Amino acid sequence: MGAVLLLTVTWTIINLPFSQRLLISATPIEGLSTAERFLAVKKILAFYSTGDEHLLDGYTPDERAHLIEVSGVIKNGWRIFYALLLTTLASSVFIARRYGFSALRNQLCHTCGFLAIGIPLTLLIGWLEFDFFFDRFHQLVFSAAPWTFDPAVSRLVNEFPPEYFRAVVVAVLLVTAVIGAFGWLLLRRRKK
Repeated sequence: MGAVLLLTVTWTIINLPFSQRLLISATPIEGLSTAERFLAVKKILAFYSTGDEHLLDGYTPDERAHLIEVSGVIKNGWRIFYALLLTTLASSVFIARRYGFSALRNQLCHTCGFLAIGIPLTLLIGWLEFDFFFDRFHQLVFSAAPWTFDPAVSRLVNEFPPEYFRAVVVAVLLVTAVIGAFGWLLLRRRKK
């Protein structure tokens, strides 16, 4: 339950313009400025929310197809998120009514504690084997459009190199772990 809420907060934080600027600044590449890369992120995020394919002008047909498929994956991800959120809210009401708010607080405390410990371990494993997980994720999720591009000629790879995605993963996991640790400390303190 707490995991859904924590990931929501984390996802929101990561998609803020300031956060995107930090992520792009943390992954400098030759040939493109931070401002150019940030503009590319803004256009792609606008495409994801509006579906306006004119925002993808300048990308190859394969890159466009991939970005369109990513948009579908994001929409499906939001559907799954809303289903999990409804389930979370329903289970929270059930636990609070059946066992009391102290049981609900205990559940949230355990979830936050698990995330505060589990996320750094996940971060370490993901960092060490990032390429493996990145490839497996793309093989599993993307089937209709190509998702491998030649870095020598691909605008998409030049704007979003592997280091950018590595930084995004690290940022998501770290923010989630920090929020989990803070939630655990706050809930533990209230139990006493």
